[in-house]
Amino acid sequence: MLQDTDAASPAFRASRLAQLWLSASQAWLRDHASPYRGQWVMVRGGVLLGASADLAALRDLIARENDPATTIITRVL
Repeated sequence: MLQDTDAASPAFRASRLAQLWLSASQAWLRDHASPYRGQWVMVRGGVLLGASADLAALRDLIARENDPATTIITRVL
């Protein structure tokens, strides 16, 4: 069970923020991914960061990504 001090800890806040960003990205994929069918997309916090038919084309953008834990990279099927 969480104690009051746990909810205020930086690690707890960062974890909660990551969950919110991932949820926002999942919602973006659900609501907006269809025009990108067949492409690779990179989404963080519900914002499209890049899209390409070739994953290698996103390589530079992926390499610059400073928060991979909250970034979704997936191919839209």
